Amino acid sequence: MGSNQPIALEQKKNGSYWVVQSGGVYYLIPKYKLKINQYNFETIQYIFECEGYSSNCQGFKLLKPAQVYSSDGGEKWQVSQLGILRFN
Repeated sequence: MGSNQPIALEQKKNGSYWVVQSGGVYYLIPKYKLKINQYNFETIQYIFECEGYSSNCQGFKLLKPAQVYSSDGGEKWQVSQLGILRFN
């Protein structure tokens, strides 16, 4: 973080996201119960545009999943296009 290099997301058991494929494109979708707070919000901004975020938001709606790609067979993923989350 803190550089212009894209972040790498690693496959992790019980992680916070799902990678799904549709039409040959891979998408990153946050799990339904993902809690976004001041500690993980900085990372979230590298993956999603965040509309209406404040520290007292109770939840979010996925407007657009992030597009991701893997160059090593699915062990690590990088964001190629930001998704969009709307907070409420």
